[in-house]
Amino acid sequence: MMKQMWSEAFPEIQSERVNLTEGDVVPKPAMSGVPVFGTGYSGQTMEWLAEHTDGWLFYPQDLQGQKKLVNQWRGATETFKPFAQPLAIDLSERPGEVAKPLPIGFRSGHNFLIDYLNAYQEAGVNHVMIALKQNKRPAEEVIQELGEYVVPKFPAIIESKYSFLNFK
Repeated sequence: MMKQMWSEAFPEIQSERVNLTEGDVVPKPAMSGVPVFGTGYSGQTMEWLAEHTDGWLFYPQDLQGQKKLVNQWRGATETFKPFAQPLAIDLSERPGEVAKPLPIGFRSGHNFLIDYLNAYQEAGVNHVMIALKQNKRPAEEVIQELGEYVVPKFPAIIESKYSFLNFK
């Protein structure tokens, strides 16, 4: 529905949940091919999400649970579609601090965070959105530390399989 609204003026959309006969989205996105991700199951089946979205954002799970979901997602999609998850962190000033659980994340030093991200990357997670809402340190300080110690361990991958993003 969103793709149709982003590309057509005043579209008429009829579905089980939507009856749109008037209305428009303005301004239209400047970038063509804006990716649309399903969040959780979005009231749909995985097969529906695989057919109608450009990727899947699912809540953090334990490593084996997330790996199982990634494998199910890969089996449901005919072409590459990324799997993403959020992660709340409270980054300690001590690099070696062990993890303590938080809702949808943890408090730890950057060493554990790097190990965590490596493990989830190996499990097939393509993108992790880090949330600093629960962080006790100033955001600027945490972002600096992430940029210095964590981000360099995970270089960007830009290949033809990401062409649906239409970067210009």
